[in-house]
Amino acid sequence: MDPLSAAASVIAVVQIADRIIDLCRAYITGVKDAPAELRAILIEVGSVKCVLEVIELLDTSGEAEIAFQGVEILEKLQGPLEGCKEALNSLEGLFPPQSENAATRKRKRLAISLTTLAWPFKREKAFKLLEEIGRHKSTIALGLTTEAAQDIKHIRKNVEKIGEAMTEAEMTKVLKWLVTTDPSPNHNNACELHEDHTGQWLTNSPEYVDWKSGRSRFIWLHGIPGAGKTVLHSFIAEDVKRHCRGIEGSSCAFYYCYFARNQGETTHFLRWVISELCRKIGGIPARIHTQYKAGLGHLVEGTLLSMLEAAAENFSRVYITIDALDESANREHLLKLLHKIVRHTKLGNIQLLATSRKELDIESALSPIATGLSLSNPYVDKDITTYVKGRLREDPKFGRWPESLKSETEAALVKGAKGMFRWAFCQLDILKRLHTLPEIRLALTQLPKTLDETYERILCNIPPESQNMVYRTLSLV
Repeated sequence: MDPLSAAASVIAVVQIADRIIDLCRAYITGVKDAPAELRAILIEVGSVKCVLEVIELLDTSGEAEIAFQGVEILEKLQGPLEGCKEALNSLEGLFPPQSENAATRKRKRLAISLTTLAWPFKREKAFKLLEEIGRHKSTIALGLTTEAAQDIKHIRKNVEKIGEAMTEAEMTKVLKWLVTTDPSPNHNNACELHEDHTGQWLTNSPEYVDWKSGRSRFIWLHGIPGAGKTVLHSFIAEDVKRHCRGIEGSSCAFYYCYFARNQGETTHFLRWVISELCRKIGGIPARIHTQYKAGLGHLVEGTLLSMLEAAAENFSRVYITIDALDESANREHLLKLLHKIVRHTKLGNIQLLATSRKELDIESALSPIATGLSLSNPYVDKDITTYVKGRLREDPKFGRWPESLKSETEAALVKGAKGMFRWAFCQLDILKRLHTLPEIRLALTQLPKTLDETYERILCNIPPESQNMVYRTLSLV
């Protein structure tokens, strides 16, 4: 059946339903003690008419997308529509035709009698037809719901976007207004430092697998200074990106706190995440556009949370990762924000992952809401071994070294690192500047024990002519 015939079928069924409804009303109002079954017919047929009128509305809509949806539904419900039409025709046939020659409608009603209707003999057949009509109605209603659900959801999302078409230039302006701190350089630098085949212990861990699948809400990775938290965070951010590409309706955003900015990161973090989600949406939700139009530069946390909600509700799941909570000024505000996100009923689709040092205030704030995972573990030591081997193999500065010296260096650095990637990184940078084997071997016997001692040696080795400039630079930081 072509769409036009299907549409005509809907109209025909609605017309039959209208006639049955009129007949029922006529008997109910014209006959004292009319059978109660007539009211059941009136209600059932009336509900069928309501369902079909929804399809009529879709099919005749001026909106092309909605009208097309109506045609699709009609094509898939041809069988139930025809069955419903036949059952209604049979039900109408149980009623005697009303005389068109009667002088007035009032006289017609007075002439109606139960004898003419012969209802007791037709009751059983009427009930069977009602059951059949009810089954067809349920099938049609289910089909209508199933076919329309996705489009209705899509339309609802579109309503949340700006009603007017937004040019690329206009969207760029809104995104520029949103972003007050761009953590992309931090991310790119950290990605460059990542050594292949490290960090896989985390992505294979039950805690991380549960988090990525949505079984747990929040992971807190904590470690000592120099443990490689930032590089590991960059690896996680890239892993989550790949994960989201394979799951329709999911999105992600990363952020890096950084002590050198000397700022509270709370609002900067929120604004960046909102901007990233808008980029993934490909548009600006109405709530966010309203704030932009208001021309406000400073936005309070409550407003930003509402904007985050408007952006996040366009996705089934959103992964947000944030590095170095301990490096944010006024970090108690950032910790409180994470609590609000976890407890916000309309942000339940957000998955959080954060890294930081294990400091008392952070542990106290996050322990009730997050699964803690320590970087002080044997897997990190193995990753440091992989990192040192990779540097010694790939850095041209170590290309002239004999294999025996590389083995000595690897053993010494893995033993001395004690879970600190940064310590191993600094020693390799110092060692590659040495020129003779005796110098190198002596340095391996005098390795600093801590990061602080390492930094002190680096400063002491700065040429005298450069020391004043370096100290001035550090004082600004």
